[in-house]
Amino acid sequence: MTPRILLAERACAERHPPLLHQAAILQQLGHVALLDAPGRRDDAGVQTELSVERIRVSASDNSTTGRALANASWAIRFASELRRQMALSPSVAVAYEPDAAALLLRERRQIARTMRIVHLHEIPDKLLYSDSIVSRIAIRYMLARLNEADLVILPDEDRAAYTIKTAKLERPPVVVMNCPRLLKRLPASKLLPWLSERGVTANRIVHFQGAIGTERGLEKVVASMRYWPSDAVFVIVGDGSPALETELRELAAREGVTSRVLFVGRVPYADVFSFAVGASVGISLVEPVNKNSRFCSGASNKRFEYAALGIPQVTNTGAGMQRVFDAPAIAMLVDVADVAMIGQTISQLLLNPALASAIGERARKLHLSQYNYECQYEPVVRHVREWMSKAAGK
Repeated sequence: MTPRILLAERACAERHPPLLHQAAILQQLGHVALLDAPGRRDDAGVQTELSVERIRVSASDNSTTGRALANASWAIRFASELRRQMALSPSVAVAYEPDAAALLLRERRQIARTMRIVHLHEIPDKLLYSDSIVSRIAIRYMLARLNEADLVILPDEDRAAYTIKTAKLERPPVVVMNCPRLLKRLPASKLLPWLSERGVTANRIVHFQGAIGTERGLEKVVASMRYWPSDAVFVIVGDGSPALETELRELAAREGVTSRVLFVGRVPYADVFSFAVGASVGISLVEPVNKNSRFCSGASNKRFEYAALGIPQVTNTGAGMQRVFDAPAIAMLVDVADVAMIGQTISQLLLNPALASAIGERARKLHLSQYNYECQYEPVVRHVREWMSKAAGK
């Protein structure tokens, strides 16, 4: 029989590219079933291949029951579906956040038991989950039982070190950085036609993609435009806080750069690369507002996406950044709190095409050799193959 591989998270899978990458890669080892729980605001569309079985637990309506009760009902229905999926005896089950991981680690060991993998998108810091009663309980249980997982995966070395200490892990986690899948050829640009349709013909394009959040340093980037060449534009691809977007528009107006700050909105992950091709400089700043954003040198998708496209980027200093980005010279690092430094560094890249091109070429080369998901995930594939081989020999 074809081995069954279950991937589970109580969130929308389409919000997490590494999960989508794993769903595609693990199909070489068996039939992949993906259980997720999209929220009310998540797009109902899926971005996995048709061969990936999708099981979805939609969020409960909180218009009459209230948020807490709706969240509890949602968690109960997700738990019930996860138990049902585990009853099908998958060869491998992977949980990606505390809610799913706690449920997976509760499953009793069987004679021909499932390989249980916990892959944590975020750092297992209890403070990150304090807003949800369900998640507070889940993360405490998960940390207490994490040693029972057959494999633990994190996307960043510093997050792995934190997890070893916090969960008292006896075996080190596997570090799988959040690189994109191997991109052998660059796609055609959808960014340049989008700008052209709006009458924007600038060839100095500073680009940001991802969630519009307070920790992304976007206000400082807009403020730094006073140091840029006057013909440079700032394009923001993504969605997030409407209030922050309003603040950014108001800041652009005060800085006199309204026409030079453009909002594309969110695009499907399948189009993310197309909406970056053609950019001159990528922005991948993360402010250290908590442990999760402090330890994210290997966890930021966008940094590795810019590398894959050969786009030079301006990113922040911090834990692991020298090792992952500065030492191979594939990005320019700045103090995320220093507006002048941010602006002057962006300007340096915009005004020095030779420098920008050299950085981009090194980044692209590193993506092809190492900073791609196939390469990063290979140790996990090897562990899973060994597990399945042993199980088949019994």
